[in-house]
Amino acid sequence: FYSTQSNYKAVWVCSEGHEWEAKLDDRVGKQSGCKRCTGAGTSVAEEQLFEYVSSLCADARMHDRTVAAGFEFDISVPSQRIVIEHNGYYWHSDRYKDRQYHARKLKAAHEAGWRLLYIWEGDDPEIVREMVAHKLGHSQKPRLGARKLTVAPVSKDESQHFLDKHHIQGAVPGSVRLGLYHADTLVALMVFRRRSEEGVYELARYATDGIISGGFTKLLKAFQREYSPVRIVSFSDNGVSDGGVYEQAGFVATAELPPDYSYWTNGRKYHKFNYRKNRFRRDASLKYEEGLTERELADLNNLYRVYDAGKTRWELW
Repeated sequence: FYSTQSNYKAVWVCSEGHEWEAKLDDRVGKQSGCKRCTGAGTSVAEEQLFEYVSSLCADARMHDRTVAAGFEFDISVPSQRIVIEHNGYYWHSDRYKDRQYHARKLKAAHEAGWRLLYIWEGDDPEIVREMVAHKLGHSQKPRLGARKLTVAPVSKDESQHFLDKHHIQGAVPGSVRLGLYHADTLVALMVFRRRSEEGVYELARYATDGIISGGFTKLLKAFQREYSPVRIVSFSDNGVSDGGVYEQAGFVATAELPPDYSYWTNGRKYHKFNYRKNRFRRDASLKYEEGLTERELADLNNLYRVYDAGKTRWELW
């Protein structure tokens, strides 16, 4: 038995058949109800994304419960065997979803023969639309063959601008930035950074403006010729990639990493390293109480942990 103030999470079903997870304290003590029926379950951004997907694929559905038993998916496209989840950070934080929830849902979709794509509140809408169109095979971006493109170094400023415009995770610093140019226009970019081990590099980003056939392989080989790395390490986010581009280039999947968390506050997502315990102690704008853990300090400051669906580590020797 649990009290009405319990933090135990249960699955609830409303009179319309909608399912959701909620703590007993939220559901009974605070009288929270079905997010779908109260309007919290379908955001404007989700509806707009569905309209866009529907414009590409006429068989698109909303709130599909037929894909995998026990799960409802925001958007499904049966003809492509793709499902899309549009997640708000608050409702998908660990206040409502346990750390394995997104990985569990991803696994259920995969076992049913579907690919799952996670879109998050705050993701750039233009990048989201292009990524979705590409996954569905409906991208209108130009198609270019890598053999006709020129490899050249990319400046820090141009790299940052390109990644912010074309990569869902945005820009990252890197010690090596190589691009493919069509005339004077950058159309593909690969960013590497050195790791602590001698001769080991991390492939931190790959982004394109268009469909660049052979672009990944051409940039990778150019880097190998110039820097002769002992090993290259990279990571694919299971929520947006199946890692196929790595496998095709000869990388080997060496580990499946468990779901990890970021913090969400003021409508933005932040890497967990931004809120280590020392940050709370030093930053006057944050509340701090001696003796509290990082997790307790985050709760004190209304910072919500949001877990991803895990990552795959890839390595190339």
